[in-house]
Amino acid sequence: TNLNLQGIFNNINSKSDEKSMCGVLAGSVSGLVKVSNCKINTTISTSNNTYCGGLIGHIASGAITIDNIFIENVNITDSASSTGGIVGHISGGKVNISNITNTVHSSSSHQEYNLLLRGKVDVGGVVGYVDNAIVDINDVEFIHVVDGENVASKRINATQSGAGGIIGCTRGSIVSVGNSTVVLTVGSSSTSYAGGIVGYCDSDLTLTDVTVSPYIEVDNYAGGLVGETTHLKTMGIIYVIPRFSSAAAVIASQYAGGLVGNGSGLKLNSGESIVMALAVGNSDSEYVGGLAGRVYDCEVSTNKLEMGDGSTENIKTSTILIQGAKYVGGLIGQLYNATLRGHDANVFDYNEGAGVTLPSKRRFVWDVNYIVRGDNYSGGAVGEMDEGS
Repeated sequence: TNLNLQGIFNNINSKSDEKSMCGVLAGSVSGLVKVSNCKINTTISTSNNTYCGGLIGHIASGAITIDNIFIENVNITDSASSTGGIVGHISGGKVNISNITNTVHSSSSHQEYNLLLRGKVDVGGVVGYVDNAIVDINDVEFIHVVDGENVASKRINATQSGAGGIIGCTRGSIVSVGNSTVVLTVGSSSTSYAGGIVGYCDSDLTLTDVTVSPYIEVDNYAGGLVGETTHLKTMGIIYVIPRFSSAAAVIASQYAGGLVGNGSGLKLNSGESIVMALAVGNSDSEYVGGLAGRVYDCEVSTNKLEMGDGSTENIKTSTILIQGAKYVGGLIGQLYNATLRGHDANVFDYNEGAGVTLPSKRRFVWDVNYIVRGDNYSGGAVGEMDEGS
């Protein structure tokens, strides 16, 4: 507890049949462990098969608590696998992570500190890879304004697959993320599976009261929340919106959605409401939707859905553009053996001039034009409803 952790690790290598594990605090931990009230300043360059985290490389088992960690600088480059701003790889146990930030707020502004992660697969702002574990992540605030040169910097980047603002990839686990804000650039043109919260999810995932303002432009499978998922439940209020910059958007050649690129087992929203206000897709994209690019083998349930655009300053008129070449829908690009079921209200044009109070007390006001644009198989709600839908 109460540690100021600094370190530079260059050219961390492993034998071809082994894993290297690297973190500024520990390479690997297990058992009953608590880490709290720490500041991280580290630069790590790795190669080969490495689990690499800003704080801990690998959590193997046990009951692990990580709380109140300030990221002053975490710069990890050239990692082959499992790269995280806090933990590289979790392969078991019960892990609680809370109060993680790279931002300092004052009465009139905020100061962002460096969080730059680059690897081949499974790169996440908090954890790179979660496997066969119970993981609870709360009170994360990552802010890096997504305008201009910062878009090109690719703050959380997996050059092959699995890039997420909080988790790169999770399988066979129970994962929850709550009361968190992510304003980051995620992925690059070669990435598959990128999301503002999770890149690829084959776990039971619950998101509660999260605000996401990502810039995601990747090869395939991009979502404002999750790139691809098999089980996703949202609770509370979910904001997927431009927060500091109109550059926030979700773009992929195939499977791009305001919330989910491609998914099954979606329950949206069990809590209060979803506010989605990102541009999705481009003129060449396929499977594009305001909520999801493609949904299969499930029933999609929503509570109150509000689709609009936001400004941190004054009321403004703006446009939400959901666009692509094929399979383009205001809500879902393609329903395959799936059902879309609304509850309460699905509001496409949210132009009542009402303010919404975010966790940071910022206010957004909308006056919106909502446009769906596609060449083939395009619809105001669904682009194509395939067999069994």
